[in-house]
Amino acid sequence: MEHALRHPYLRVRGPGGVTYGGSQRRGRAAHMRRWGCGVIAAADLMLYLSLHRPGCRGTLFAGAPPAEEIDLDWYNDRADRLRRRWLPVIPWHGINGLALAFGVSVCLRRQGIPLHARWGVRPGRLWARIDRLLDADIPVVLSIGGGFPCFWKKDRLPLYPAPEKCAPAARTSAHYVIVTGADENWLRISSWGRCYYINKAEYCLYTERCSAGLLCNILDIRGQGL
Repeated sequence: MEHALRHPYLRVRGPGGVTYGGSQRRGRAAHMRRWGCGVIAAADLMLYLSLHRPGCRGTLFAGAPPAEEIDLDWYNDRADRLRRRWLPVIPWHGINGLALAFGVSVCLRRQGIPLHARWGVRPGRLWARIDRLLDADIPVVLSIGGGFPCFWKKDRLPLYPAPEKCAPAARTSAHYVIVTGADENWLRISSWGRCYYINKAEYCLYTERCSAGLLCNILDIRGQGL
């Protein structure tokens, strides 16, 4: 990938093996397993920053083990604290982008981390902004928006097992993922604790035909030099 995080992405070990980042499907509460993707994306973001970015080791993730693999119980404990304090999950809705940005910003400020979050960038700047954040070694929370205005439709964005022409490994909508790498045509992501790839052209087409630019966007992390 032309643009990528500088360090290996998070590995979380629990029953069933090691995942590529956190997974809502391994959460403790039923509503987290179903609607907690925003909390997991935020937890991954802040845990990675705590481990690898100077000045970002806040109190919530201060005890992050230095080992290459994070224990699932430890991870779920921090994700649950994040949900209870700053990112409440609403059944059937999860958490929207504006609430996610507000909660993450408050969490960062309370921990003395000199960054803040806002929701969304202009569509024409989306790819460039993702590249800029990855080059700064910041994971990018990306939303695959739900149907809009026809919210009842079943359209889903394909997720691929490799950045090449092959059958999709999964499809999703109304879902947050973490971007860990990008090139001209593809995004490498973490979703449900697995590594997938999103085709940029398909993402744009999905945004235009099935969702909306405000819903298909990123959590934009800001701070000095960003």
